[in-house]
Amino acid sequence: MNKEQTLILLGERVKELRIQKGLSQRKLADIMGKDHPAISLIESGKTNPSFWFLLELSNALEIELNKLVKDF
Repeated sequence: MNKEQTLILLGERVKELRIQKGLSQRKLADIMGKDHPAISLIESGKTNPSFWFLLELSNALEIELNKLVKDF
């Protein structure tokens, strides 16, 4: 699996978890103290988030980081 495929899978996983929590992209961004496009870019696989961003994201989604990136 290449980088682009991995980022797409990550984006799909984030979207799946966000929807399970009943959150919009905007609400998730608000919880994280980020702007809405940051979430959109991740969910579309168009950006490579930093480790710190992934930690913040997993905290906002209330899951462990390893569960966010499982199967990659």
